[in-house]
Amino acid sequence: MPSDPSKWLAITAPQIIFQKAIGHGSWWHSSVNKSSGASSSPFTKDLMASGLEEGKEAWRDYCQPKQASAFRKGDAIVLQSHPCRLIEYSTSKTGKHGHAKCKFTGLDIFTGTKHMELQGASHSMLTFVLTKTEWMVMDIADQQVSLISSETNETRDDLCLPAHDPALAADLRKAWTAAQSAASDVVVTVLTAVGRSEIVAVTSRPAAT
Repeated sequence: MPSDPSKWLAITAPQIIFQKAIGHGSWWHSSVNKSSGASSSPFTKDLMASGLEEGKEAWRDYCQPKQASAFRKGDAIVLQSHPCRLIEYSTSKTGKHGHAKCKFTGLDIFTGTKHMELQGASHSMLTFVLTKTEWMVMDIADQQVSLISSETNETRDDLCLPAHDPALAADLRKAWTAAQSAASDVVVTVLTAVGRSEIVAVTSRPAAT
């Protein structure tokens, strides 16, 4: 196990942390303090900031390992504990110890922040599935947004105005206000990945008849 905590990639769960040491191919787990729910992982704060709070399902339920050399631009990848879209990828030549290195640069899919990480080409990184769905806005009360699916009539009220993008939040409020006096529907695009959903786009359409 490496002595430098910055070389750990920790995946938090209510009772288990999965950690992968950079430069090692094996996975292991360690217990979390059950009374406080806290762990000694240096990345716990980063995972919280990414929306993976204690009590939600673990990252291991959403992520799969993938060989570092198999990633390509546009792929979904976890970098420094952030779910990212890969925008730059390069592989170094084999060094004197016989191991090529991959350099990854990606943008957090929810916040747009940039993250980078190095990994041995024969070792594993984490990937995940992300989906985009469209929902019609039924109401906006304070920060809470109530939605309905035009395809299934399913409703949800677990989303809020996008705090990470004030301009988008303002556009959504403006579109909803305008729709009250016009025959139009406000439609939002919801991005879902690693157990988290966020509104990432908004548009107005003529109301269905």
